[in-house]
Amino acid sequence: MNINKVNNWLKTIQNAICPTYCALCDKPTEEALCEICEADLPHLDQACKRCALPLADVDIANPLCGECLVDPPAFDEAIAPFRYAPPIDEMISHFKYQHHLSMGRLLGGYLAQHIVECATTVDALVPVPLYPSRLKHRGFNQAAELAYWVNRRTRIPAYMDLLLRVQPGPDQRSANRKQRQRQVRQAFRIKPAYTHIPERIALIDDVVTTGATARAAAGCLRRAGVKYIAVWAIARTGKQEGRTRQKPPALDHHP
Repeated sequence: MNINKVNNWLKTIQNAICPTYCALCDKPTEEALCEICEADLPHLDQACKRCALPLADVDIANPLCGECLVDPPAFDEAIAPFRYAPPIDEMISHFKYQHHLSMGRLLGGYLAQHIVECATTVDALVPVPLYPSRLKHRGFNQAAELAYWVNRRTRIPAYMDLLLRVQPGPDQRSANRKQRQRQVRQAFRIKPAYTHIPERIALIDDVVTTGATARAAAGCLRRAGVKYIAVWAIARTGKQEGRTRQKPPALDHHP
């Protein structure tokens, strides 16, 4: 018997018993998003090779933004499948602030697929940690959730507690680049229990805004001897997008 036919029958039966709905518009669909919402996702097509800042044009001979040319970050490369724009911004915010972990699974799947298609091989995944009080308040670390789903798809080992956040810093959503850099400069430490650290690491986060957090975390890893550091995130903000990030209202899910 054809296994594909069996799988199609099983999916048909499952949808009849327990139909699924688009995570954004609530229309019935066999996938997580309907075709219309899937087509509306803001894919990041042209970006700085070093920090993933969205660019109007990319010079193949020198694919870096002005900031990376003047002040290169401690990480070697950043990739993100999406721009931080609707509806990705709402999806990320509902995942983080409304505890919609199913949205995290969906976003983690998009990130994992993008990594499989275009990312450089690394030895380990390291989620950007939260300060303990913020982790307690939120109840989970969104970067760790994403690292879990990337690990499930890629089988790259995840070092969930290799990095520690030792300085809280204020809420950074309204801070500019220089303010963020000051806030997080000494924010990270390597957990003392780790006597061996992989040489090639991918930092996992949900959004890269000014890059200050990624720079600080990468700097900590670099001082510990890590030779190659990538930043893998769901989305990258543009210069204006990073100044207007807000928590959206709760999504209305189909009962």
